[in-house]
Amino acid sequence: MVLSTRSNHTTDIETALLRGLADDGGLYVFESLPTFFNVSLKTDNYKTIAYKLLDQLLPFEETELIKLINQAYAQFPNEIIPMTHHDNHSYLELFHGPTLSFKDMALQILPRLIEHVKSRQGITKQTLVLTATSGDTGSAALAGYDAFKEAKVIVLYPKQGVSPFQEQQMNDYQDDNHHIYGIDGHFDDCQRIVKEAFSKIDRNEVLVTSANSINIGRIMAQIIYYFASYNTMVDAHNLDYGQPINVVVPSGNFGNVLSCYYAKQMGLPIHKMIIASNQNNVLTSFFKTGVYRVEDTIKKSYSPSMDISIPSNLERYLFDLLDRKPKRINELMENLKKTNKIEVPEVLEQEDFYANYASEEDTLNTISNVFKNNRKIIDPHTAVARTVYEKYINETNDNTPTMIVSTASPYKFSKAVSTALNLPNEKDLMTQIEQIGQLDKSPLNKTIVKLFDSSVKEQQLSKDDALETVLKKLEI
Repeated sequence: MVLSTRSNHTTDIETALLRGLADDGGLYVFESLPTFFNVSLKTDNYKTIAYKLLDQLLPFEETELIKLINQAYAQFPNEIIPMTHHDNHSYLELFHGPTLSFKDMALQILPRLIEHVKSRQGITKQTLVLTATSGDTGSAALAGYDAFKEAKVIVLYPKQGVSPFQEQQMNDYQDDNHHIYGIDGHFDDCQRIVKEAFSKIDRNEVLVTSANSINIGRIMAQIIYYFASYNTMVDAHNLDYGQPINVVVPSGNFGNVLSCYYAKQMGLPIHKMIIASNQNNVLTSFFKTGVYRVEDTIKKSYSPSMDISIPSNLERYLFDLLDRKPKRINELMENLKKTNKIEVPEVLEQEDFYANYASEEDTLNTISNVFKNNRKIIDPHTAVARTVYEKYINETNDNTPTMIVSTASPYKFSKAVSTALNLPNEKDLMTQIEQIGQLDKSPLNKTIVKLFDSSVKEQQLSKDDALETVLKKLEI
């Protein structure tokens, strides 16, 4: 069973997958999580771990679940999550799916879970998917629903807040039922519009869900790769099975690091979860001061997927931190809405997380240094994580073997990577990408090459008019 952070109202996981957001505006969380980690996982591959974990959380038949897992990961390399290892740390490369972002890890399976639940329950209504994106969720959601052309997908993104590659990629998936809209605001505006749309739709009449990490299915699917990657860390760093590791996660909407937190609750031996923010460092400030403030201005950065001031999944963590008391959560969320500020002194007593941030200069320097020292090209989000990892080491002298979560292909952020590596300032996006490819000394992914066969179809909305447009598009 799952329950809402705002009321403790319980429901089943299938309903939560279909609804995305609870009717009371809260986020669904698991009523309890099973202890999952044990030595029998040591020799299991990714798909086997995925099956064993999802079998604990979903009421599906074995053959059904295995089929869904095989379909979901068909477009990934054999190992699904390649890793590279350097001294006392490793990079977990989560960007080898169809849209070259870690969002594929969950969004290739989430639509299949949702459509399977519909089939199990005899639901024939069209699926309507509302999603806000800071860059990668949009294309990953569209790619995930590419197998379900009858579903209607609407993606809102900050027009000036995503990379040209990300915009081009989302555009490539547009068709009669799949639409993208650039909003003249930032990600928080897009997320607010989606939540307002949810509140205005009579969901007894239509099946509306979300591909954002407000959907518990995203979180559930992301837990898998933490367990699967631990096996590789054990082998690469000669660890005893059960020996703890640290994990560094570049964090925007808090969903990825929350999945890591849940994996730890399920027994995965994690010593410290290191939250890495860019210059929009509201999470760093919160974990250091216990005061959370919504910033009036989002600073555009080299790592746009982290340009977020209101990380929605923080509510799930606060629910746990505050002893699962929905009254306290409601008070906090109401105060946040009224004053753009909340105080949670309890966060200063927690020991699971360390938080810090990287400046824009830090980000470029780290991309450059990692290439010089390891001949490895990383994207800006991974560079933020690597920077914060180094700050953590300098502050703590903790030599625990550490996994740095690498969330996106460097080709998706070619301008920043080119700047960091002192490549010629080419205006043409494909030329930038080809320059990086020459340094990488590997053939360009065919996904990249085919992107540039079409031009971007402009669909821009005012943030004040977007809600009305979305509701009209959904024919509500």
